Amino acid sequence: MLKTRPRLCLNFLSQTLILFALLLKEDARCDVVFLPSVQVVSGPRASAFLVGNVMNVSLTISSIRPSNVTGRLPPASCDPSSLSQWTVSQEMMGKSSLVRVSLNRSLQLCASTNETDCCVQPLCVRETVRVCACLGDVPQATLIVQAQIYAQLLPTGPVSENKTVIPNQVFQPLGQCPCDLTAKSCDVRCCCDQDCAPEMLWLFAGQCLPGPFGGIISPVPDYVCSAQSAENAPDWFPFLCVASPSENNPFLGLFYDGTTVTPKPTLSFQTQQAAAPVPPTNYRQGAPIFTTDNQYFTIPQVSLLGQCMEKAPVAFLQNFEAVCVRTLAVLPWYTMTLTTQYSAVFVNGNITAQPNSGNPGYQVGRPVIGGVSDDATGAIGRAPISLWQGVRDGLCSSADLRPVLYGINSTSGCLMPVSLLNLNQCSKLRETVRSTLAALVPATLVSRTGKPDFSTLTSWSRITTVVQNTNQTAGGSGGVCSGVPAHLHIHIRSVVMGTIGGVPQKTIQAVELNFKASTWSLECDPGQGTICVTPELTQTFPVTSSVTFTEAPIGAQSPMSRFRMNFTEFDCDRNDVCWPELAFPLTPYYTGEPYSQALAKGLILVFFFIAASVLGTPWRQIRQAWSNSSL
Repeated sequence: MLKTRPRLCLNFLSQTLILFALLLKEDARCDVVFLPSVQVVSGPRASAFLVGNVMNVSLTISSIRPSNVTGRLPPASCDPSSLSQWTVSQEMMGKSSLVRVSLNRSLQLCASTNETDCCVQPLCVRETVRVCACLGDVPQATLIVQAQIYAQLLPTGPVSENKTVIPNQVFQPLGQCPCDLTAKSCDVRCCCDQDCAPEMLWLFAGQCLPGPFGGIISPVPDYVCSAQSAENAPDWFPFLCVASPSENNPFLGLFYDGTTVTPKPTLSFQTQQAAAPVPPTNYRQGAPIFTTDNQYFTIPQVSLLGQCMEKAPVAFLQNFEAVCVRTLAVLPWYTMTLTTQYSAVFVNGNITAQPNSGNPGYQVGRPVIGGVSDDATGAIGRAPISLWQGVRDGLCSSADLRPVLYGINSTSGCLMPVSLLNLNQCSKLRETVRSTLAALVPATLVSRTGKPDFSTLTSWSRITTVVQNTNQTAGGSGGVCSGVPAHLHIHIRSVVMGTIGGVPQKTIQAVELNFKASTWSLECDPGQGTICVTPELTQTFPVTSSVTFTEAPIGAQSPMSRFRMNFTEFDCDRNDVCWPELAFPLTPYYTGEPYSQALAKGLILVFFFIAASVLGTPWRQIRQAWSNSSL
C-alpha cells in the first residue's frame, strides 16, 4: 500500500496539471472572463465580475435554448437584435467591472386571463440567459444564467392574526420536511422539498442535508428485530433483538415534550401587558433609577442605532452625554434642524463633592471655584464663575457659558439685539445689560485654595463689585444711550503661599468685578435710514466679558519669623548640604523599599563597620600597645 500511494498522487497531479494547462490554453484566446461564468438563480437578479481588459467591451444579452438534436447551446453571438425579458448593466470597478442581470417583468400571479404583465402559472420564469462580452462583433467571454423563478403570492384578503393550530405531536413530526424553510420555492440541499423540480434536485443530489432535519431518517439500528433478514441474521438474533416500532426513534424528543397542548383561540401578535416596575431596595450599577411615584426616571438618550429615544431610563452610576436632533415644523411649508443636548453626571455625596482644582493650591487650567453662602443654615454651596462662549448665531440668548480657568487670561463676548425703542429707555436698557453680565458670576464667594472647605468661611473670600457712577440720564434721545455697562472685567489676584515638595502653592486673595460703560448708538446711513425710524427693527451691539490674573510678588508675603531666618541651615530646600538627610535611608521619608528592609540593611551595615573597626589594623595596634604597657 505504501508503494501505490505515490503513484496515485503522481497520476492525480499529472491530471491536474493537464487540466490547468487546458484552462490556460482556453483563457489565452480571450482577454476577459466572467467570474463566475455559470449561475443558477431563483430570484430576479444575478451578478458577476468581468475581469480582464474590459476597455471597449460591450455587453449583449439573449435568451437561449439547447438544441433538440444535439442538446448543445447555440454558439455565442454579439447580435444585439436578440429579444429577451432580461436587462444587463455594467459598473466599472477599477480594472474590472460588475455586471448585473435583472428581470424586466412582473412576478405577480395573474388574477384573471385578461391580464398580460403577470405570471400565468406558479412557475413564472424558467429560462436560460446568456450574456456575451463583445469586442466589436467578436464575443470574448460568456455568462450563462439559468433562472427558475416562482410567482409572488400575495394575500387576497386581510391577514389573519390567529394562532396556527399545531396537531398532536405524540407520533406526528412537526414538519414532514424540516428543511423546507421557504414556501413555494426550492431550498438548496433540501431533497424532501416538494417545490424542487427534478432538474433542480439533480444539482445537489449528492449534497442533501443529512439527518432528520434534512428529511433523511436515520437508518434502523442493527439490534432492532426488523433490521435483520433471515439470510444474514446470527443464531442468537431472534432471542436477543429489540422489538420497537419505527415511530419510536431517538429524534422523537426533539418534537414532543411528553404532553399535549390545546391551542387557545387568542391573537399571536397581541401586546403583552408589562408588569409595573418594582423599585429596588438597593441600587446597583446599571440599574434604572426610580422617581418618588415608583416610575422610571427618563431622559432622552441616543440608542446604539443612532436614534434618539425620548423616554430612556437613566442607569445608576453611568454618566452619559446625548445630542438629539429633531425636526421642528415652524410653518406648514417651513421646517428647521433643532438640536438638544442632555447629560447626566453622578457625584459622590452632595453637590459640593465635585472635582477640585488643586491640593491645596490652584493648578493652572483648572476652574476657579465659586460659592454662595446660605444665610439661614450657614452652608456653602458651589456657584459658577463663567465667561461667554459664543456659538451658532453669536447672540447672548443662545450663547453657552464656560468656566473661568485659573491662570489663563481670556476675553469673550456675544451680541445683543437692540431697537430704537430700547435706546430711548436707557435706564431699563442699562439694567438689562447689567443683569445679563451679572448672570455670568452668580457666586458671592471664591475659594482661596483649589481644595475648598465647605464647612467654614475662613477658606473663602468675598467677591467685591466696583460701584458704577449713577449720575446718568434715565432716557436717551436720537437713538443714543450712554453709560451702558457692556463689559464685565473679572480681576483675580493670587499669591504664592509656600511650597510643598518644591512646588509653589498658589492661592486666590481677592476677586473684583468691574462693569465698564460704553455708549450705544444706532448707525444710520442713507442705505439704512429705516432702522432709526422704525421701532421694531434691531441692531446688534457687543457685550463682552474678560478675566485677568495678577500674582503678587514673593516679597509681598508675610515676613519670615526669627526661627526661619536663623535656622535656614536645617532647611533642605535652601541649602546645598542637608544634615537631616544624612541618615535618609533610615528615615520614614525613604520610599525606595519598605522601611523595615531599609532599617535591617542599615543595621547590618553598621554591624559590619563596627566589626571591621574592631578586627582591623588600628584596633590590633591599640591592643598590642596596651599589652606592651601592661608588661
